[in-house]
Amino acid sequence: MYAFVSVSHPDEIKDRKRQGKLRQHAIRNGIQRSKADRAKKDGVFVPVEMEGKTTVATKRPTNTVALTKAPSVSLMDPFDTLCGCPERLRSLMRHPSAKQAGEPIFCVEDSGKPFFQGMETIFRGALTDPSLFHALSLVLSLAANNNLPNVEILQHRGEILNGIRVNIKGLKGAPQVSTLTAMLLLIGYEYRIDGADCNTISMHIQGVQTMMKLCKERNVALIDEVQRALFWQDLLSCLMAGTPRFLSHRDFSDFKNPIGIDQSQQWQVPKGLEESMMHWPPECAIVLEDLNALCWIVDSECNPDQEVLETFPIDNTQANLESRLMDLLRECRNNPAEPDPWYEACILAAYICTYKLSTGIWMGCYIPEICIGQIFQVIAKIPVDAQYKPAPALLQWVLFVCGGMTERKNIRQQVATLIRERYPDPTQDPEQEWETLRTTLKSFIWCERTMEKRIFIFWNEVYPELHTVDSSRNKMLVV
Repeated sequence: MYAFVSVSHPDEIKDRKRQGKLRQHAIRNGIQRSKADRAKKDGVFVPVEMEGKTTVATKRPTNTVALTKAPSVSLMDPFDTLCGCPERLRSLMRHPSAKQAGEPIFCVEDSGKPFFQGMETIFRGALTDPSLFHALSLVLSLAANNNLPNVEILQHRGEILNGIRVNIKGLKGAPQVSTLTAMLLLIGYEYRIDGADCNTISMHIQGVQTMMKLCKERNVALIDEVQRALFWQDLLSCLMAGTPRFLSHRDFSDFKNPIGIDQSQQWQVPKGLEESMMHWPPECAIVLEDLNALCWIVDSECNPDQEVLETFPIDNTQANLESRLMDLLRECRNNPAEPDPWYEACILAAYICTYKLSTGIWMGCYIPEICIGQIFQVIAKIPVDAQYKPAPALLQWVLFVCGGMTERKNIRQQVATLIRERYPDPTQDPEQEWETLRTTLKSFIWCERTMEKRIFIFWNEVYPELHTVDSSRNKMLVV
């Protein structure tokens, strides 16, 4: 502690007592300064004890505690910029059902990060937009809850609508891409829940179309990718909720024609469907001819060791065929005066075959399950005394497509039970039985690369007593 020394005369400074006090004060201050210097050095040099023979440290230094805690790199929102709980969103992204939650807008990678196909820049900082944050949370929460709404899901839906309303109300130029993406995700939520309101879905699709016209007028980036996403939402809304089509493959240069199919060749309808074509619209025959040609191309030209899209890009052709099949399905359903359950079941099965040729970045589980559920409803409507009976071959193909092209065990078991009720246990030699079935199925829509191994595995599940036959085929599923 410092002390003032008063001196009234120059000789007083020479007094021994005063000089002793001054000396003690200086020594005390010097010791305090040296302690501070040693403390600084202790923070730089860490003493350890060494073993003499091995020169290995035997005592580790104790960990130091930081005065301030740095933002964690593991946090999704270290600077608290999001409008909701980021850790809840992270846990939803890691949920097993997250991979199919965002189709066709985004998928969740194995790392737990959402990937927007062709729209990667949307995710960079765009979650600060409350509408997109809640839209992403909405579809992930819905998938985690087995597509059943709960309080959390309804809260996210309310926040989305409020956020979109605020964004549109304050709109001075073109809408943000994040707002359009949030609206697309909202549409996906609406057609996934039971009791979907077709009018609401249609209104939202038309709303996105109107906003995209503003974007086109102002040359907003990424508008083409958003337009493709809207096309798929429009198509899937028609499939799942029965909404009218607002977009067509004819509106897109990439989808307008089936790319890669040589129209100069005489492609034909599969032989198993020739008799049915006499009762079905001519356009159906043209679509099935193109689908049959695409299956042949995939089998003959694609490298078996690579993904289909890596060898032969068929995604645009898939979009063309799926859109045309959906137009046929809608025309069929809008004609209640002449219902044809066989025709409707065939279109849905052909849609599954087309979809499974390549599932792209998605797992390819959700859409086939929707089609299979609708096929079950259609089969129940088939009258027993129907005059036109293309069964049992057509029904057998439809059922094995349903069972073999889905991943859900409960659905596979339902289809297997139905097959065993319709068809008796095999009476031939097991290997001959499979070859007979395979020949029958090949007379319809058939792609060996994407269908044979899957259906063979399912056939063994239907008749487990035959599972020892050619077990080498049953090693893995074709992706």
